[in-house]
Amino acid sequence: PPSVPPLPPCRVVTASICGQVPRNAFGNVYLFRTCMLPLGCRHVRLPNLNRVARKLDIDCAAAVTGFDFHSGHSHPITDGYVVCEEHVDILETACEQQEAEMAKREEQKREKRVL
Repeated sequence: PPSVPPLPPCRVVTASICGQVPRNAFGNVYLFRTCMLPLGCRHVRLPNLNRVARKLDIDCAAAVTGFDFHSGHSHPITDGYVVCEEHVDILETACEQQEAEMAKREEQKREKRVL
């Protein structure tokens, strides 16, 4: 039986420029394989990352990892965000602080309801 040749390695040569993540026409980054990640960027999966990045004025783009076909249309599946390498540490600490603040607010709401 004929065998299918393996896929050739990705040849994506886009790179982040001055802290800006290269995007497609829809404002996303296609990330079907790990080799499609732009040079100088990292794929980050953190909750509320987009909100924190907007507050800090840091560029990030949604990572489209596939498409879902239902109801006669195709819908992109996003999984995390693509961020420039130099901003990853800042965003991780800011997301941790954001999570701590949200937990603190929830605890205060719960205490208020009890009283």
